[in-house]
Amino acid sequence: MNTRAAFFLSVTTAAAGFVAAWLIFRSDGTCKIDDASSPVEARGLQRSAPQVRAQPEPPDLERPDSREPASTERPSEPTTPAAVPAKIVAAPVTSDPSDPRTYPERTLAAIEFKRDEITKLLIQKKQPIVDQRFDSGQFEHVQDDDSWRGGDSEWERHTIYSLRMGKGRGVDRVALSREEFPELYVYKDEEVRLSGLIQTRSAAEAERAAPK
Repeated sequence: MNTRAAFFLSVTTAAAGFVAAWLIFRSDGTCKIDDASSPVEARGLQRSAPQVRAQPEPPDLERPDSREPASTERPSEPTTPAAVPAKIVAAPVTSDPSDPRTYPERTLAAIEFKRDEITKLLIQKKQPIVDQRFDSGQFEHVQDDDSWRGGDSEWERHTIYSLRMGKGRGVDRVALSREEFPELYVYKDEEVRLSGLIQTRSAAEAERAAPK
C-alpha cells in the first residue's frame, strides 16, 4: 500500500512539472521584469528626470583656479627726483670800466660827472642813426623859424631825439622810439634818473647852506 502511494505521488509531481514546462515553452521565451527597461516606462523616467542644461565653460579669467590671490602689499610709491632749488640769476651788471654806468655816485659832483658821461655816450650811439634818417628825409618839420623854443616837455625829457635847424629852414626833428631802440633807452633812462638825483641833491645842499 505504501509503495502504491509513493508511486502515485511521483507521477503527480512529474505531471505538474511537465505542465509547467509546456507553459513556459508556449510563452515568448523571455521573462519580463517590471523595471524601467520598457519604452513607455523609460519615457516616463525621462520626463520625470530633471533636465540639466550644458553650461558654457567660464573664460579663463573667471575660473577660480586662474585668479591670482590679491596681494596684501602696498604698491611702491613712484620715485621722484629731489627738488633742486631754482638758481637765482642776478641782474647783469656791466664790468667794463669804460662804461659810465659803473661810475660811483658818492657826491653831487660825482653824480653830475656820471650823468654827463652817459649823455656823451648816448649821443655817440644815436648820432649815426639820426644822421641817416635826416639824409633820407625821415624827419618831421616842427618849427618854421630857426630859434628852437622847445625842450621842456615831459615827452622831450624821456625821448631820444635830435634837431637840425638854421639857414632859414626852421627846425627839423628825428625821434627814435623805445620799441625800436631799447638798447639806447638803457642809457636814456639812466640819464633821466641821474638828472632827478642831481636835482634832489642840489636842493638838499642848498637848504643846508642857507643861513639859519
